[in-house]
Amino acid sequence: KPISKEKFLQHFWWCYGKAQKCFEEEGRSPPGYFKFLTLLAFRIFLAEKVDVLILEVGLGGRLDPTNVIGRPAVCGISSLGYDHTQFLGNTLTEIAREKAGIFKKGVPCYTVPQDPEAMASLAACADWMGEEFKLKLIQPLDSFRTLDNAQARVGLAGDHQRENAALAVALCRTWALRTSPSSDRVTVREAQLDEGVLPAEYAAALVETTWPGRGQELQAGPGLRFFLDGAHTVESLAACARWYGSAGAGTVLEAPPSAAGEPTAAPTTRVLVFNCTEDRDPEALLSCLARHLRELRIHFHHAIFVSGVAAIGLLADKMGLWVGEIDLWTGKMARQACKMARQSCKTALQPVPPQDPQNTAWQQRLQSIWDGGQTHQADALSTQLSSPVFGEGRSRVAPSSENAVQMLRLFVTSAAANGPGVVEVLVTGSLQLVGGMLEALEYEM
Repeated sequence: KPISKEKFLQHFWWCYGKAQKCFEEEGRSPPGYFKFLTLLAFRIFLAEKVDVLILEVGLGGRLDPTNVIGRPAVCGISSLGYDHTQFLGNTLTEIAREKAGIFKKGVPCYTVPQDPEAMASLAACADWMGEEFKLKLIQPLDSFRTLDNAQARVGLAGDHQRENAALAVALCRTWALRTSPSSDRVTVREAQLDEGVLPAEYAAALVETTWPGRGQELQAGPGLRFFLDGAHTVESLAACARWYGSAGAGTVLEAPPSAAGEPTAAPTTRVLVFNCTEDRDPEALLSCLARHLRELRIHFHHAIFVSGVAAIGLLADKMGLWVGEIDLWTGKMARQACKMARQSCKTALQPVPPQDPQNTAWQQRLQSIWDGGQTHQADALSTQLSSPVFGEGRSRVAPSSENAVQMLRLFVTSAAANGPGVVEVLVTGSLQLVGGMLEALEYEM
């Protein structure tokens, strides 16, 4: 569970004060946002004496601030794609080379199956490490059975999560062997895994794992259902489309019975809520999403393009030099950090002024790309709803996540006047966007 507000504030101000003094004495600039969060995280982990630290890099691996652990118990690499190319390189060979920066001599590392180009690059980096290093391919999750001889289930939605789950099994198994090799419990579990059987604890953990903002379904009131996934690459958007297609796109919740007393299907209106950062290729992302959904015969009636700026304020005074404008790429934690800072330091936050059209120029570009395409258009049998939100059009730009949620609630209300129906909303394209929408929906972890 998340750390308590009290402990967070205690460690935040301790770390802030120590770091500020250190950098002032050395005449150096203070660390950026992510670097400071990394320092704070290590402070919390050490002070709270955590049993296990699962540390995920922020960007790449080789030069990432998290890559200061010299002897981790085990390392892992999930599926690689074209992400952060301005920092990591424009080819999978270059990107994989940066990811391989977490390799450590004498530390086992596992990878999921990769694109041949990426796998070749990882293998070359592994060879360069010498005989003390071994890169291993994970054992597929389907090769394991539960104690009652059933297929292993995963609580997270999407086929790609089964691959991630298999990586998690390999990492946990290796961690247990390297940290408690003589434990009776570890010995029993290892014997089960050797026989292709998932220990009960492993099987339960895979089922019970939740990840807000990734393959998440959320009912937000009568007739309004959200599907949220922070996919932001071509590869992950393809996976998002497959998940949305299988998670109940077009699913009918409730509708009055027919004259014959039989259940009837209430019409479903689908709305895309989208944003992506300006370093990405919006045409590629939107066309990928539309293409994969079109193959599943899924089309959107409307779209809302939302600014990535959240209405939570700017850190003032010296803190502004450290953090600047707070976004939501870290999900709820970044927003909670601001709220906690505001509670502790009454004048820390200043409200964000209302946005003018220039601040949504990027979203207007996304809108024009979407409106100019034909792949997303709703099928001919669907009914175009005129409403106070969209008028006769199909898309809108929203200056904030809060504004987008207000639009959607108003749309549901206006649509209900025309009879029963369901509004499905797919939120994707950015972790910032998903975090902002969850906060606007007042979702509690």
